[in-house]
Amino acid sequence: MKKIYTLDNHCISPKTLGIDINDTCLLEMPKNRDTWSVPSYKIKALLKSTGYHSSIETTSSLILFKRLQKYNFTNLERIVRARYSRHFPTLKILKVKISPTSRHMDSFHFSKKCNIILPERALRRNRGTFSLRCGKKHYFFKYEIEGRIKLYKANHQIKKDKIIHLSDVSVVTLPFDTYYSEPVTSLSATGRSMARQNIAKDKIILRRMVTAPFDVRRRDTVRCILKDGPITLEFDGTALQNGMIGDEILIRNPNGRTLRGTIMKDKTVNIR
Repeated sequence: MKKIYTLDNHCISPKTLGIDINDTCLLEMPKNRDTWSVPSYKIKALLKSTGYHSSIETTSSLILFKRLQKYNFTNLERIVRARYSRHFPTLKILKVKISPTSRHMDSFHFSKKCNIILPERALRRNRGTFSLRCGKKHYFFKYEIEGRIKLYKANHQIKKDKIIHLSDVSVVTLPFDTYYSEPVTSLSATGRSMARQNIAKDKIILRRMVTAPFDVRRRDTVRCILKDGPITLEFDGTALQNGMIGDEILIRNPNGRTLRGTIMKDKTVNIR
């Protein structure tokens, strides 16, 4: 006898074991089980009770019976595929494998009332688990994504605070894998991304490595506006710090005095 057999019904018969004597049901696999281990000596005894007296050899003390899964997970595959495609626009999914981990699947039926619970953070992995709530019932599944994804690789060392242009990177297509830090899948040709750290040559560009560029960079000339009651003064100053709109930075005025102000649009700073 083998160590593992697959059943397409509840009945374990001699034919299940490859013995063509009759269709007698030796044992019935419990309906609420997807796998069931039975001692080999018990199987041998049941075979002998049917009149089969030939020698039976086995290398295992337990025989494992697995139920053949006949569930249709097409709708679940479609939902998982759509979630990943929205999260990674450059991902080409080749296959979605889904299998249940719940023991009680006899009553499973997918409908529009079923809600899949697959957190956004889980989409960084190419495999994992999710649950499905259908009314008052919960079902649990494991899944695996096979696909290829287009990402960006640094052509050379990119220094911190440098605006990243398309000439700084190359597009590479790689097997989809688990990303503990999410990769960048879109870079603008207008240079709307900036390195927030030094990026080594040939490194895949990750989201934690980039940020939006500063609206005002250190040494930029900015238009300063100073209001004192009914009087408004305007003058050009030099930014002493990087900053985004709404940030407070230091400014040096034409006389060399250091002032503090808030960045407004179009490199304008309101001096306080």
